[in-house]
Amino acid sequence: MNYATIKRFDVANGPGVRVSLFVSGCTHRCKNCFNSEAWDFNYGEKFTDEVLDSLIESLRADYIRGFSLLGGEPFDPHNQPVLVDVLKKIHGNVGKHRHSGGRKICGGAEKSDPAVQGLLQSAHH
Repeated sequence: MNYATIKRFDVANGPGVRVSLFVSGCTHRCKNCFNSEAWDFNYGEKFTDEVLDSLIESLRADYIRGFSLLGGEPFDPHNQPVLVDVLKKIHGNVGKHRHSGGRKICGGAEKSDPAVQGLLQSAHH
């Protein structure tokens, strides 16, 4: 999986100060998408174990309230295998990950979507 960017002090993508991971790849192609450069699954850099370790370290800061997954499309089946492991490791190391809580996600996917439910359930086990 590739990622477009990581914001380590993000106040625009959820409550409080968060760490936000913008993954690459999206097949929805939403009209007026603010992040269309991330539609390409090869955009950005490879998400490596070193990147994950750095992300977890950023989440340990006392002022960080949570973790946001954005994109691209984090719930695309192409991204799910890596993100399940990422969420498990974050939860196991920090315990601060949060998901959308039912808000609409790019392309109209919602928490009730079976693919989204599968990803969230896998991450909690």
